[in-house]
Amino acid sequence: MTDTRFHRSWSRFDSWLAANSPEDHALLRAGASPYDIAHVERELGFALHPHLRALFELHDGVREEWPAELGGFMAGFLLPGSHIPHGLDRALEDHRMFARTFEDVAEEDGPFEDGAEPLIAHAHQWVPFAHSNDAGTVFVDHHPGPGYGHVHTMGVGAGDVEGELWATDLAEFFDTLADCLTSGTSFGRHTPTMFHHPSGHARLDW
Repeated sequence: MTDTRFHRSWSRFDSWLAANSPEDHALLRAGASPYDIAHVERELGFALHPHLRALFELHDGVREEWPAELGGFMAGFLLPGSHIPHGLDRALEDHRMFARTFEDVAEEDGPFEDGAEPLIAHAHQWVPFAHSNDAGTVFVDHHPGPGYGHVHTMGVGAGDVEGELWATDLAEFFDTLADCLTSGTSFGRHTPTMFHHPSGHARLDW
């Protein structure tokens, strides 16, 4: 079933990119196939949150291809903190990496009281959908309970294991980003601007 709330929020974000940052918009890949989504869900052992499934159905991340003729210009950093949306393959790869990295937390530090469990205690239920060049990640939490569907960022490369809540779901996330882009206001400590490269190319910069 189509989640119209998510699609409305994504459409606002997508429309701004198409009109104001076409070089970023052109890097959006075609959507993932139902077969590929089903395969990833089997590997995960749980279904994707409906909003994340809808995102992958629309676009399987962005193309991280920056030809030499662009003079060193790099685009596709669509999300705050210079995070690049990635596809299903990278989502599954990063899911497995974080699950392995933090697999001992629950065993060594638990059991936890209600509400006291840290994010990393259920890293095996994260599904990352964006990454940064310094090992940062943005993921949707699939842990059952009140945090199901929440969007978090975590600067793992900088030693961050606490994480930061960015939105209660992807619909709220992209609605908020669209608001920031259309009004020029900040998303937390990240302010959207346009980066103009000496080659004449331009991209969104947070």
